[in-house]
Amino acid sequence: MWGRCFSEQFSEIFKETRKYCLYNHVKIIGFNYPKDENLLLINAHRLPGKKRKDLCLYFNLHYKKCAKKLEKYNLDIIHIQTEFSISQIALKLSRRQNIQVIYTYHTLWNEYCDTAFKWASKIVYFFMYHIFLERPLKRSSEIIFPSEKGKTTAKIEKRKIKGNATIYPTMLYPESFEITKEDEIKIKKIKDKYELDGKKVILYLGRVSPEKKIFELVNDVSKIMDRSNDVVFLVVGTGPYYSTLKKEIIRLNHHEKMYFVGQVDNSEVKLYYHLSDIFSTFSSFETQGLTYLEALLSKSLLVVKDDPCLKGLIENGENGYTIKSYEEYIEEVLTLLTKDNSEVREKGYQKALNYSPSNWGKAVEKIYERALRK
Repeated sequence: MWGRCFSEQFSEIFKETRKYCLYNHVKIIGFNYPKDENLLLINAHRLPGKKRKDLCLYFNLHYKKCAKKLEKYNLDIIHIQTEFSISQIALKLSRRQNIQVIYTYHTLWNEYCDTAFKWASKIVYFFMYHIFLERPLKRSSEIIFPSEKGKTTAKIEKRKIKGNATIYPTMLYPESFEITKEDEIKIKKIKDKYELDGKKVILYLGRVSPEKKIFELVNDVSKIMDRSNDVVFLVVGTGPYYSTLKKEIIRLNHHEKMYFVGQVDNSEVKLYYHLSDIFSTFSSFETQGLTYLEALLSKSLLVVKDDPCLKGLIENGENGYTIKSYEEYIEEVLTLLTKDNSEVREKGYQKALNYSPSNWGKAVEKIYERALRK
């Protein structure tokens, strides 16, 4: 069972699970599956859900009713990727039919609340924890943490971890980030649209929300533009802070060279990585951060805020760059924009290849086997 996913990922996950795991039958369950041909190739079940556009999520509060609909599948294992509606439905189903649950812990909700709700963060997190967050960790027989940071954070929060805890990063598909001749034409069109030829492109790609510290990044990029005339900044993605950020940057110098692309189709994400000179984020909110891997697979140069989730992925100066302060970021970027960084890019790409579907499939297979023996 999955929360909010895209149809291309569904078919890939299905193929990889069939190839590397125990089961001949995989059922992918969620709310917002688009109706396209990809979903005809896999076992997908779409539950009715209402969309919250401000939060970019779907939900359904009729947990028991939804769980009852899913009983007909006689599942052996349920794998959940979120804490909210789809997870609560899965846990109801698990209790009704005594099914083992595997839970992948993705989000640092304590940090999210600190940023998004500020003075009310402790109150919001208290209710969020007891209504949603505690249950998956308490009731899952196996918990997958994408990094040591996630596991450590869960322990600090004194969450009731009763199942086996395994650290294994989420997978990505290298071939999904390869560029075809058709993609090259699309990249040229993007460059023409934003007049990027001859420019140095700094890219932020991801959710536009306060916990990502996107305004701090924009502010630093503005200072870089003070000292380098050929720099432009692209923001790809949307979120609850999108409209606010567009208004706030007007008071900054060089705001006319900052372009808000908005949400793009999943198949076009790689185009923006490939046309960028530098990918940056100041977020400390990630348990792993798939955008780091996506950028590496696209051979984009990473200059990002240092964070425990990058342990084992980025070796500073070898396959990317990590910075500890906003001032350091400005100086690092200005230096890198004048250098040939092809060797660092290639090393980053080779490192990202370790996070392959085959390695992930084999690791998850062992976790599934262990759950079935309980």
